[in-house]
Formats: sequence, structure tokens, C-alpha cells
Amino acid sequence: MGRKVGIFWPGDYRSKPNEQALPSVTEATAQLEKALKKLGRDPYRIPGWLTRPHEAIEKLGPVDDPLIGVCVHWFYGPHTTDGVVGKDSPLLLASNFSGTWPGLVGLLNTGACLESVGRKFSRVWTSADDWTGDAGFMDRLDEWCCTG
Repeated sequence: MGRKVGIFWPGDYRSKPNEQALPSVTEATAQLEKALKKLGRDPYRIPGWLTRPHEAIEKLGPVDDPLIGVCVHWFYGPHTTDGVVGKDSPLLLASNFSGTWPGLVGLLNTGACLESVGRKFSRVWTSADDWTGDAGFMDRLDEWCCTG
């Protein structure tokens, strides 16, 4: 797998939940970028929330690099699925483990959507304040970076 990794934000179609989740997704993305850099990867952000299927198609469709969706609040699985269906590049859904924001719910919902269309993907999450300090998380992220 290459060094470059695209990071995207699956979003709710309503603007208010995305606005409220912005601090959480910004922090989670920074943690993920730090973890990826520690593993020798070059992360970059795909701008904005994906709030509609056509946005996922437009923003994710042209990307051939491995992709990571940062799941930190509720969102709808089809908003991501339509942008990656038919592709075989590595896809990872990553989440913090927060009782305040149900990111794992969005992750699991998206996973079910991806399974229904036969799109391969992986999952990873952590409850650590510093994601690089969670050995299990880092091991799984490293495995994904090496094998997809």
C-alpha cells in the first residue's frame, strides 16, 4: 500500500449535527493523522462533510489512494457507500469511542451498507485520549496500512 492516505468525514444531511460534531471530528482527525504519521504514512484531508450520496461520489470516486472515514457522530451509511462502491482500494472506518457522540453507530451502519454491496473494508476504534498510546489500535492501524 502507498504512503498517501485520504481522510474523509461522513456527515449527517442536516447541518446542525455536523456543526455540533466539528470539535470532535477535528480532534479525532488530528489524532488519526498523528497515528498515521507515526506509521510513516502521509495523510491528507478530503475537504468538507459528505452529507449526500452525490457528494461521496464526487469527492471519493476520483480518489485511488487508501481512504479512512472518521466516524464520530451519527450519519447515514449510504452517504459514504455510493462514493466507494465498485472500488477496490483499501477502506477503513475509524472511530473514537465516545459516550457523548455515537460514532460507532455511524461506523456500524456504514459497515452494514458496505457489506450489502460487497465492498471490502476494515474497522478500527479507540477510547484513548492519545490514539498513538493505544497499542491495540496502533497495531490494527499498522496492519491495515501494510495490508489494506
